[in-house]
Amino acid sequence: MDNTDIRFANQFAFNGNHIIYGLSVNNSPTVQDLWNTTPTWGFPYVKSTVQPTIGTTALIDGSLSGQVGGATAYTMINNILYLEAGGYTSLANDMQKAIGVANASQQQIDGGAPYWRAALQYDLNGHYFSLGHYGMIANIFPERNTSYGSDHYTDVAVDSTYQFMGNTRHIFEIKTTYIYEDQKLTASQLAGNVNSTGNTYLMTFKFNTAYTFDQTYGVTFAYNKTTGSTDTTLYSKYSLARPNSAFYTVELVYVPFGKSDKHLYMMNLRTSLQYIAYSEFNGNSSQAADNNTFMVNGLLAF
Repeated sequence: MDNTDIRFANQFAFNGNHIIYGLSVNNSPTVQDLWNTTPTWGFPYVKSTVQPTIGTTALIDGSLSGQVGGATAYTMINNILYLEAGGYTSLANDMQKAIGVANASQQQIDGGAPYWRAALQYDLNGHYFSLGHYGMIANIFPERNTSYGSDHYTDVAVDSTYQFMGNTRHIFEIKTTYIYEDQKLTASQLAGNVNSTGNTYLMTFKFNTAYTFDQTYGVTFAYNKTTGSTDTTLYSKYSLARPNSAFYTVELVYVPFGKSDKHLYMMNLRTSLQYIAYSEFNGNSSQAADNNTFMVNGLLAF
């Protein structure tokens, strides 16, 4: 089952303030988010399961996608302040098998994992700004092994957006997010899967900028970097025993239809050429370019 978000939403006025509120039931942290800075809907928007991917990501950065169930409550006040809070837990193994996402290497949440989100946004005559924070805390049974207790993860992140949408002919945007993950791997340490300290960290930085002309032609440049602590046991298969990776992405986009003033405006066809170039891949710099990928993508939404 792919990313799923089922929600209830309503609005009311209170003392001159416009308030939107609602509930979301979903299966991937950040799938319910409004901004393209958080992991689930972040760039690149079209991916392939056959392309090389880095071996280590933060828990909130897709590691739990499709494996959990959760609910959050949210509100947007005066279209400026957004607040959200809720929690997640792992789906039962039999349920995961039934929907086709079971995997022996998946991580299982011990009990519940709180999730939160806050953001400020403002639109000034076509110049749109947002600044946000999101995070998650989870105790995890590594590889679903409950014999040694659980590891403890704390993910905290900040994100921001700038968009120029003063006219539909020229659209420009910059988006970025930074995630810091603190890992206390007590259970993994007892199981012999990390070195003697059991305390590690992971940092993720994502940046992309895009220009769109006449709602038809677009170009995007992106940079992603992941760094983390050295651990000769945890990262024994990685070069220099560290999870560090860095790559650039360049994408050219052509959208032939989909404009409100054109025929076939309901035909939302998006085609793109995408090239990903690695300068470091799982700690290895000298052979990182072996994972470079060129893709031709097509997406039709209706």
